[in-house]
Amino acid sequence: MAGVLVIVYCFLLAVSCSSGQQDCSETRTITRLQFFTVPPGTVCFQCDFGSGVAADSVFQLDNSAVGEEAGTVQNGVLAVFAAENVFQTTISTSLSCISGNTRLTAHIFLESLAPPQVPSAVSVREGETLTLACDVTNSNPLPTVSWITAEEDVISGNTVEINDIQRSQAGNYICVATAEDGSTQSSTTVVTVTFAPEITADEEGLVKFPLNGTLHLSCSFQSVPAPDSAKWTHNGTQLLSTLVTLTASTTTLTRTNLQANGGGAYACSASNEVGSDTATTFVRIQLPSDPVSDLEVIERATDSLTLSWTNPHFTGFASITSFRVIITGGGPEGSEAFGGDETLTEYTVSSLSPLSFYTISLSAVNDAGLQSLPVIVQESTRSLRLPVIEEPVIIVVNSTAILLQWQSPRYDPATTYPVTSYQLTYIKQGGRETPTNRSLPLQPTSVTVGNLAKGTVYVFTLAPVNTAGPGATFTYEPTETFIDPPSPPREVTAESPNPFTIQLSWSPPSSDGGRPIGEYRIQVFTSGEYSSTYNLPGSAETYDITELSQNTSYEIRITAVNADNQESNYVAVMQTTAPVGDPQPPVLDAFSAARVGNTMAEISWDTPGGFPNRYIIQIRASSQNKWNMTINFTISVQLLPSRQTFVFKDLQPLTAYSVRIQSENVKGLSEFTEIFTFKTYGDVEISGDEAVSVGSTLSLGCGLEGADSSDSNINYTWSSTNGPLPPRASVGEVDGVLVIQDVRREDGGVYTCTANGVSGNITVEVSRKTQSTTR
Repeated sequence: MAGVLVIVYCFLLAVSCSSGQQDCSETRTITRLQFFTVPPGTVCFQCDFGSGVAADSVFQLDNSAVGEEAGTVQNGVLAVFAAENVFQTTISTSLSCISGNTRLTAHIFLESLAPPQVPSAVSVREGETLTLACDVTNSNPLPTVSWITAEEDVISGNTVEINDIQRSQAGNYICVATAEDGSTQSSTTVVTVTFAPEITADEEGLVKFPLNGTLHLSCSFQSVPAPDSAKWTHNGTQLLSTLVTLTASTTTLTRTNLQANGGGAYACSASNEVGSDTATTFVRIQLPSDPVSDLEVIERATDSLTLSWTNPHFTGFASITSFRVIITGGGPEGSEAFGGDETLTEYTVSSLSPLSFYTISLSAVNDAGLQSLPVIVQESTRSLRLPVIEEPVIIVVNSTAILLQWQSPRYDPATTYPVTSYQLTYIKQGGRETPTNRSLPLQPTSVTVGNLAKGTVYVFTLAPVNTAGPGATFTYEPTETFIDPPSPPREVTAESPNPFTIQLSWSPPSSDGGRPIGEYRIQVFTSGEYSSTYNLPGSAETYDITELSQNTSYEIRITAVNADNQESNYVAVMQTTAPVGDPQPPVLDAFSAARVGNTMAEISWDTPGGFPNRYIIQIRASSQNKWNMTINFTISVQLLPSRQTFVFKDLQPLTAYSVRIQSENVKGLSEFTEIFTFKTYGDVEISGDEAVSVGSTLSLGCGLEGADSSDSNINYTWSSTNGPLPPRASVGEVDGVLVIQDVRREDGGVYTCTANGVSGNITVEVSRKTQSTTR
């Protein structure tokens, strides 16, 4: 009966009994004053007073009897059911066993691995020593400790110390505590490495700004923390803060209306709690140059004055790029600017009046756009004594003659003697013979020079002559005489491939006259009357003359023209255009609706015989009996395609229509075709997932209302607000389904499907794929 009671007792207390002893995961024996660390779970204790385990031991926790909720005693063994509920990690619990008058005591701690204690953030100046300590005293027993630095180096021990720390070593430092069973706990310290601003001037060297202009200077910097202030000084004097702008990485200075004292050293500086830095830019203010000197007129003409001067030594810290001259006096008056640099010291003021007194001022302008003070000179032009040839013309007459033409010179009788004759001189270009000189009378103002060599270049000069002598000599452009005209084109034939066209073909002339054929000139005559001219390149050997009248006789003349503009005799051929036949209706068996939308339809048909110039197209809703719309479709018989197309607009969606067509030519109207029917579609309906995850497959369907799967005349296109579809995308040719493999975040957006001109939209959102992590 006693054994049965023991079994029931053990069962009720959830303690395993074996041979009258508790079954414990660990059993600790107390022999003296001791310290134990025990794991969670069931732990047993027994006392040895020197002669073995005392079966009569009485146990106390912190000098109080052990309650049934904490454990049970059997045969001198204390079984603590849940050590984690009885003992603590950092504060010991005394466990005493008493046998007779003897007491043994042990201090018990609970095993535990707690997160390390580290500072959440540390700030250290660059170059100093970083020291981080990891406190694991709240774990029992103490775990193994290591640090993972921001550069992913692993350092063993509770303390990490980095001498001469650099900004690149800033970041997260992780303390990892590892228990004997391999479990870990970690904590993170964010390390900030501070350093003083490091500033550089964005404009290097000597920077120039013009007088009265605007100065812009900027400096760039990097620092941690960001600068709490920035300032600019000019030659050591701090400038107003209203002129300065500061961002996270730059500071900018702006000064307007610069004066001559605005040059010098501009220093930008920035500071934070660590320190400060300064960068300097040197500025020079560009000024107007000194005036030119020694200005004089070195040459006078009837309509011009040539100036000479010495350029200034001081050019205003800039380069002279142009000059400005102002003319007043005898007229015309005005001003002009001309380019040049310090090497330009002469200039001719032209288009002046003869025998007139002028005041001329000259200023130098530098590349800062600043103008020097003007220098003035006064002088008069010469009187007009010698006339000048006007409007000269030179014309090649043939292979041995050249015609020269000109206008009589104009002059003022009060200052110029009248022209009495002309002096002509000519010579072969590059020739060494003596030039030919001829005196020409006052009239006519032209001369034909003959007995010249074929294909030879001549140079002609002509000067008017009065009692004061020859005037200014004019030199004509070197001109070459012709060689010979080309022979006519050969093997000229003509035929009429249709009622409105004559096709002309020929072979090149047997002789081009010593110059390449430059063009062919074709002239068309009807009933002896001139009609039109066509100029073709010299390489052509055929030409189609279009826009003619049907069943009409034409005379075609073709002439060859060589590079000397010499023409051959023309060759003439006669040809009558073909007659137009009776009009024919469009070919019914090729009549189809090529493309249909919800409010439009495109129909096409083969061009019928008879060369139609107009189609009459009738359309009605198939539910109606009356043709309520007639369309006149005029075309050019010269540009007849093999297949004709017409587009209906503003139709009703999901509506059946009937269409018939007849053609018209110059002879009348054809019969109507048989009635052709088609049906418009409705709206686009888009189906598919509006939310997908990264790495999945996106599939979007595009349905056109009113269409069925057998309809092959639907053209599907997809577009996206993200731009072109990615290479991972494909569109079904028949069903229009858009499939995008391996979806990425950037694939999200609005997708538009267009089917036969009808569009619909869908918005797709792409979410990041969820990943699980096991620590």
